[in-house]
Amino acid sequence: MRENPSGSDVTPITEAFGKIPGSPSGSYGYPWFAAYASAWYKIAALKPNTDYPHAASTIAWYN
Repeated sequence: MRENPSGSDVTPITEAFGKIPGSPSGSYGYPWFAAYASAWYKIAALKPNTDYPHAASTIAWYN
């Protein structure tokens, strides 16, 4: 997984997963490891904001 452009946090996962509320400037450039985890939870048929936080913020995940 590589960011393109480098340092942007834009990856194939963030582009496929979509824009997430709370992401910097409302873009695809957010911490992609949270999107990666969310993508797997979605594949496992878990429900966003019910079974896991659908958020760009790792603080939301921690809480």
